Amino acid sequence: SRLSSPRATASGGGTRPIITALKVGGAQVITRSGRCRGPSATLRAPRSTTKWTISPGGPAGPGSGGAIDPTTGASRGTDTDTGALAPPSEARSRRGGAASTTRGGWVAADTCQPSLTGKHANLKPAVADAVITGNVDADTRIRQLAESRGYQLQVQLADKDDLTFPWSVHRCVVTAWERLRKTAAAAGFELGIVSGYRSLAKQRQIFLSKLYQRGVSAESIARGEADDSLQAILDYSAPPGYSRHHSGFTVDIQSDNSGLNAFGATDAYRWISADNFRVARAFGFVPSYPDELPDQGPLPEPWEFIWVGDVENLVNSPVAPNRFLESARRIVVALDSAADDARKPRAAQRAENDSVDALPGG
Repeated sequence: SRLSSPRATASGGGTRPIITALKVGGAQVITRSGRCRGPSATLRAPRSTTKWTISPGGPAGPGSGGAIDPTTGASRGTDTDTGALAPPSEARSRRGGAASTTRGGWVAADTCQPSLTGKHANLKPAVADAVITGNVDADTRIRQLAESRGYQLQVQLADKDDLTFPWSVHRCVVTAWERLRKTAAAAGFELGIVSGYRSLAKQRQIFLSKLYQRGVSAESIARGEADDSLQAILDYSAPPGYSRHHSGFTVDIQSDNSGLNAFGATDAYRWISADNFRVARAFGFVPSYPDELPDQGPLPEPWEFIWVGDVENLVNSPVAPNRFLESARRIVVALDSAADDARKPRAAQRAENDSVDALPGG
C-alpha cells in the first residue's frame, strides 16, 4: 500500500517527486534517489531509482541500532511504521547485484553525510582569506590569534538550495533532528534550533559587531594593541571562515527558550549528554566544542552540535573522507578516551572493595 508520495518545486520551476514509501511484505520500502543518502523525507528528484529497505526493527537514526528510550536513553529496536518496540533485525538491500547488510537499519551504497568529493558532494573547500575588517594587517592578526588557540578553517556549504527552512540546516540533517526533537519531547524536554547555517557574510557581521561593542578598531588590531579584546571575542565567536556553521551541518540548540548560554545547565542538556552523549550520537549528532578537547578555538560550547550521520562508522573507518568529518572523529575519540579514563577509577575502586570484602571477617 502506498504510504506517501509528496512532491516539491524544483529550482528550475515545475514539480518533481521526492520520496515514495511503499509497504511490501511487512517491511517499509522507500523508493528514491539523489544526493542525500539516509532516512530523509526532503530529497531531490531521482534520476534513477534506488530501493531502500527498512527492517521492521529499524533504528531511530543512522547507526543507532534502534530507537532511544526517552526515559533511560537505552537503545531499542522500533517498528518504523507503528512505533511499537521490536528487537533489532537484519535488513538487506541489493544494488547492481551486490547485497549489503546492516543490523536493524538503513542500507544503501552511499550514506547521507557531509561530503567534499564525489557525485554526492555537498560541501566545498574552506576559504582561506575571507575578509574580516578589510584591513589586511588587522585581518592577518585576527587569523594568527584564532589559529594559535586552535581555530581551523572550515568547509563551506556547496549549494544553498540544500538548506531546509525554518531551521536553515542541510536537508540531510532534517530527519535526524526531527527524531531527536520528538524523542526529547517524549522525555519531557523541548529542544529548538537557534542557529544553523551561516554564510561568510553573516559570520563577518557577527564578528564585527563584537569588535564594535568593545570599541576595537582595525587600526588598533593591526598595531597589536587589541590582543586582549580579541582573545575575549574569540572565546565565543569565530572569525568568518572559521565557523562550523558554514557547513550547514551545525546547529546551536536551546531548551524551553532558555537561551544558548544557559543550555549547558538544563536538564535537557544533561539528558542529551548523559553516558558520553549516547542520545545525541544515536541520532548522528556530536558536540562541536566539548570540555574534553583542549585548544579547539572557542571555549566549550555545550549548545553547539554537528551532524555527521553514522557516528560509530565514522570512528571505526580507517580514514575520514574529509576535513569536516576528520575533525568530528577527533572529537568523538576525545570523548571516548575521557569516558574510558573516568571508568578506570571506578573499576579500580570496585576491585579494591572486592578484595576487602574477601578478607577474613571483612
